[in-house]
Amino acid sequence: MLFVANDGASVGHVTRSVAVATALRQAAGERVEVLLATTSLADGILSWAGLPAVRLPAFGQLPEETRRALVTQVLRATVDAFRPDLLVVDTFPSGPHLELAPVLERVRFKVLVRRTLRPERAHEAVAAANLGLYDRVVVPDDPLPLGDAPVGAVRVPPIVLPVRVLPRPAGRDGVRILVACGGRGDPQSDAVARAVAAADAERLREREDARRTDADSNAADASTRRK
Repeated sequence: MLFVANDGASVGHVTRSVAVATALRQAAGERVEVLLATTSLADGILSWAGLPAVRLPAFGQLPEETRRALVTQVLRATVDAFRPDLLVVDTFPSGPHLELAPVLERVRFKVLVRRTLRPERAHEAVAAANLGLYDRVVVPDDPLPLGDAPVGAVRVPPIVLPVRVLPRPAGRDGVRILVACGGRGDPQSDAVARAVAAADAERLREREDARRTDADSNAADASTRRK
């Protein structure tokens, strides 16, 4: 199985691909060979998953024309060498720049995991390019209508990675948790992340002020008792 998450350098596309690939590998064991091709720079997720991966250059790492040509050639070589029976692509059926178009017919079975598209991209030709070559569309937690999709669609809950719950002593002090609202392409994600960080910093200041006040009060009580 070849999973392709080739749109963006953040965590959204690759998270879905890693979650599905990990679940399938756990269910099928050694009967399934899994390979991931991605532009994501989320090294933490890729390291956690332990999946073999073909790292594609992300946007901004090379001149864009060069990058797109390189990605197309690498994907073509990957399909020819790995010879997957199943291709699982995230969001855009031919890739965000049609880089998958040359290899789609070389893979027998194809599944598209289609997340919600931003309004300005939903009606672009690339959103439906070669969709008819796919055997199935998996739609994670998207209430929007699919329109005239030429292939069967299955709606599923949000596709996420399993969460490792911290034990209470570790989660109480010294561990900071950031909940990311959106990926690199979400124009609101930066503002939300900054607001969360600012609110967290304010709570830390209030907690420290309260601790100092309690310490001063205890010290004053102790001094009074000594007198």
